Amino acid sequence: MSEYVIRGGFPLAGEIDVSGAKNGALPLLFASVVADGACTYYHVPDIGDVRLALRILSEMGARVTRHDAHTVTVNARYLSPEAIPRHLTAGMRASSYLLGACLGRFGYAAEPLTGGCDFGNRPLNCHYGVFHALGAVGEGELHAPPGGLRGGTYDFPQVSVGATVNGIFAACRTHGVTHLHHCATESHVGDLIRFLNLLGADIRGGGTPDLVIRGRSDLGHTSFVVSPDEIEAGTYLLAGVASGGDVTVTGIRPCDLSALTNVLVRTGCLVDSAPDRVRVRRGENFRGVAVETAPAPGFPTDLHPPTVAALCFAAGKSQMTERVWQERFRYTSELAKMGAVFSREGQTLTVHPAPLHAASVTATDLRGGAALAVAALGTAGKTHMTGCELIERGYEDFTGKLRRLGADVSVLPVMSSCASGAGEESSEERQEKDGGDAGAPHGDGEG
Repeated sequence: MSEYVIRGGFPLAGEIDVSGAKNGALPLLFASVVADGACTYYHVPDIGDVRLALRILSEMGARVTRHDAHTVTVNARYLSPEAIPRHLTAGMRASSYLLGACLGRFGYAAEPLTGGCDFGNRPLNCHYGVFHALGAVGEGELHAPPGGLRGGTYDFPQVSVGATVNGIFAACRTHGVTHLHHCATESHVGDLIRFLNLLGADIRGGGTPDLVIRGRSDLGHTSFVVSPDEIEAGTYLLAGVASGGDVTVTGIRPCDLSALTNVLVRTGCLVDSAPDRVRVRRGENFRGVAVETAPAPGFPTDLHPPTVAALCFAAGKSQMTERVWQERFRYTSELAKMGAVFSREGQTLTVHPAPLHAASVTATDLRGGAALAVAALGTAGKTHMTGCELIERGYEDFTGKLRRLGADVSVLPVMSSCASGAGEESSEERQEKDGGDAGAPHGDGEG
């Protein structure tokens, strides 16, 4: 465990190269389960959630080879669907992807004990709905009927990244044709579809809410490059805004950041884009705006907390309406310790202008922790933050990249009362916190 000490109050400036996307890497890694051969992934982020996912696959019998920090090969040919390490799957929501992957390949899946950030009720009913539409029987423990799963039709009652991914996993190795409607259209879902088609799957409609999947009895092997992380990129841009700075993110697809940059333009920020980079400078008249999260191509829920943190420095009131998670506002109690003033009516949070000051705070979840760092960077004095291992589950070299922008950030070790006897299990693996967005309706969500 670690503690961050952030001395803020001066502008950040410079360039940051964006890592591979957490929300993209996790479904790709679990997609190895449906393949019959080895899959190699490039530009994999070196973060806690990825390390945990690889450990889960390894303990289930997959052969995992780390070529370097950002390249990994997974061969799940001899993986056992009955060997789920629940003491590890409890550390991340993305482990729910094992349901569709194992059901599709083996005709059997036992529900892993999933964790995830606490944003309220996170049921798996949409996941089971699509499985049952393909003929699977059971709850928790799923079995294909005699003769195997069959193609079917399912209309998701709400947009869900996790349920869409699980439906794709199950259907891509199912006999017959499956029609899925009201699917998630996030860019990393499109990446997953392209990856599976490279394996030999037949999935059509990628990038739209309607997918047609012709099942295959076997899938081969391939390699794939993980797309850049737009949530990471957005977080650093917002840190620059909060500090009154001038930050450029490189190695990014500007279109993936358009929901955020459109909001920043409305606040008076100056935004410049090139094919592989986005630069944001806070304008002289940084003003409050109203923002509402929504499924892609709307404003991503994972950028909600750091955006609110940046808007704490705007002139005039701002509003953030959360349409994805019922309880994604817990981080605001920590921002309030820094002097932030909020009021809430239903799912709409109002940010009232108020001066912030340094304080001791604790990260409540992955993106909430990032929000605290954004606020601290714009606030004079030293802010002490604990629970930082949650941030490190989704951001590669978080403090190192902030330092490259000129931030004054120190990392102090924190002794854990449960450290003795913990062996080599990491703090990320012990936390029953978010793994991202595996079963999230609408988005990532973490996380």
